[in-house]
Amino acid sequence: MYHEESEWCGRLQQYGKLCLYGDLRVTHLEGASANTAFQSKTNAYSNLSDKKGFQLLLSMMVRIRKQFGLHWFLLHLSIHLLASIMGLPIAFLHSFLGGFNKLKQTWGYTKNVWRLLPFVITIIQKQPFFYKVL
Repeated sequence: MYHEESEWCGRLQQYGKLCLYGDLRVTHLEGASANTAFQSKTNAYSNLSDKKGFQLLLSMMVRIRKQFGLHWFLLHLSIHLLASIMGLPIAFLHSFLGGFNKLKQTWGYTKNVWRLLPFVITIIQKQPFFYKVL
């Protein structure tokens, strides 16, 4: 959920081929415990408009900075900032057609993107930091 798996896979890929074991079983409850902690109404990891969405955005940005470097981090940050700025007027117009849920989601996403800004300097400097922000 917090992009650790993606980061681990990226690190492991640097070492070459992997040995996979097929007789292991994992039960994944897609966000079951996180939904309780974040009071989220959806199991989806694509909803970036609530508390869980903020943690996902922050974790994603940290992973991009660590794995791909400063330029990719700044590109992704600028894309999210631009999407949040452009998305609000579009969602506002859409709300006149009865899509108030879209406006609520877009407003939540916009707030989460702008809440990232205090963390940007720390992420850029790659300083060790505890990023869990329940």
